[in-house]
Amino acid sequence: MAYGSVVDRFLDAEEEPSQTLIPIQGYEKAPLVSLEEAVEPIQTLIPNLDSMVKTAKRNSRKPSDDLTPDESAAIHLYTMQWPKPHPSLYTLLNKKLRSQDRDTLILWFSYLKLFLTALHKLPSFKGTIWRGVQGNLSDQYDKDQIWWGASSCTETMNVMEEFVGLDGVRTLFNIECINGKVIRAHSYYKTENEILLMPGTYLQVVSKWRAAKDLYIIHLRETTAPYQTIAVPCDLPSSFVGISSLTTLAISKEKKSGSSGYVAPAQSHGPQSTCLPPSPPKYHNPKLEQIIAYKEGDSKLLLHREGLTDEDMGIVVYYALRNNKTLTELQLDSNQVGDKGAQYLDAALHKNTTLTTLWLNNNKIGDKGAQYLVCYQSVNNPAERFRSRLSDVMSETYLFDEQKLTKVFRNMNISGEIGYIQQ
Repeated sequence: MAYGSVVDRFLDAEEEPSQTLIPIQGYEKAPLVSLEEAVEPIQTLIPNLDSMVKTAKRNSRKPSDDLTPDESAAIHLYTMQWPKPHPSLYTLLNKKLRSQDRDTLILWFSYLKLFLTALHKLPSFKGTIWRGVQGNLSDQYDKDQIWWGASSCTETMNVMEEFVGLDGVRTLFNIECINGKVIRAHSYYKTENEILLMPGTYLQVVSKWRAAKDLYIIHLRETTAPYQTIAVPCDLPSSFVGISSLTTLAISKEKKSGSSGYVAPAQSHGPQSTCLPPSPPKYHNPKLEQIIAYKEGDSKLLLHREGLTDEDMGIVVYYALRNNKTLTELQLDSNQVGDKGAQYLDAALHKNTTLTTLWLNNNKIGDKGAQYLVCYQSVNNPAERFRSRLSDVMSETYLFDEQKLTKVFRNMNISGEIGYIQQ
C-alpha cells in the first residue's frame, strides 16, 4: 500500500464545493492527441512534467482494457506523486475541476480529453466503495452532493480507515457506486485497488449516523444527476458512415404477396456478415449516454418516451448492445425511431445473445425497417423466445395479412392495436 502524501487524493472530499457549479464542458471539443501534446499547455504549471510523462509512457507500452498507450499513460500520470514541496498533477487538476471559474480549466482541456476518454473506455464498477476525510462533514450532506473532482475510493472500509486513521474526528463515506472506474492496471501504484469516480458524479444522501465517538459515516448512492454535470468525453459522431458499412443483410427486394401488400423477407439459411462500428459514433446525446452508463450491468434498460431518433440508435447499439452480457430487456417504445434506426438495431441483435425482450411500439418504423427485424427473428435466432411490441410500427398494408405475419413472427409475441398473436 502506498502511504504518505499519495493518500491525500483519497482524503480530499472536504475540498468539494458546497455551491452547485456550472457544467464542465468545452474540453470534449479538443482533439485527441498524444500525452506529450496534451500536457504542452500546462508545462509551466508543473515542474519536471517532461520526465514524469516519459515515465508514464514507458510504463504504459502494453495497456489493457483496449486503451491506447497514450490513454493508459494519461491515467498513469494522474496517479503519480510529485516529490514535496511540489503539488502533484492530480491535485492541480482537481482544484481546477472544483473551481467556479471554468475558464481556469481551459489550459487543461487537451489532457482532460485524453484522461476522461481513457476512463470512459474502462468497464464500470458497480458495488460499495469507501472514501474518507478527517473532520466531521455530516452537516454538509443533507440531500445530495456533486463531487466535481475525480474522486479516489477503495473497496474496503478497513483500507480507508488505515488512510484516515483511527483517532480524531473523521468521516467515512459509504458509497453505492454504479459507474466507478477500476484504474489499478493503469496506475503507478499497482498495489492500490483504486476506484475512481468520474468528475461530476451526483450522489444522493441515503443516511448518516455517528458510528463511534469521533467517527461519522455518511451513506451515499450514485444516481443520475438532475442536469448534465460534465460533457461526454468521447467523439460520438452524427451517425454511422453509411448503412451498408454497418450490415449486409440478405434481404430481398420488396416482393408483394397477392393483394395484401405484404412484403416477404428474404429466405436464408443464416445471417450474412454483420459489421458493428469499431469506434464510438461522432453524434452524441449526453442525456442518453448518461442513462446507458448509469444502467450498465442492469438487466433492464428503459428508454421509452425519450424522443430518440435513428441517430440515437447508433449510441444505443454501441454502448448498450454491442458487448452487453447482462441486458435482457430494452424498452424503446414511444420514440421517433425509423427504418434506419431499425437497421442499426438489427446489426447489434445479430451479435447480442442475451436480449430477450424488445419494445418498439409507437415509433416510425415502416415496412423496410420491419423487414430487418423480421429477418433477425426468423433467420438468425428462431429458437429463442423474443418478444417485440410492434403496434404502430409497420404500415397498415404490412400488417394486413395476419396469417402470413403470424408465420413470419412465429417466435414473437406481438401485442398492441393489432391484438395478440399466438406463436
